[in-house]
Amino acid sequence: MKKLLKILFGFIGVIVIAMAGFIWMFETAAKDVEQFCKLAQQSKTFGDLEKLTNHFDLKPNDLKNYVNKETTIVFHTPRSYGRHTCAVEIKNNQIIKATFRFLD
Repeated sequence: MKKLLKILFGFIGVIVIAMAGFIWMFETAAKDVEQFCKLAQQSKTFGDLEKLTNHFDLKPNDLKNYVNKETTIVFHTPRSYGRHTCAVEIKNNQIIKATFRFLD
């Protein structure tokens, strides 16, 4: 009986640690995307945006297909499964607006 309780408590401990890790990963991802969005709003050019993207390791939806025209690029991180995003509006290689979104 004691052995069964030890196994049960060990199993519950593993589940609690896994859940805490998942919550930590999700929350830090949200903070990263939100901070990226604030810095993107302060940035002026598309080149600055590329540097920020690499620094925060975010994934844009269509950064490689960008042409000097008016567009909106949505950035996200796989750590939050795309639920925390930053939509950056660009016109003539200049950042117009960056908006943090929680898609749920």
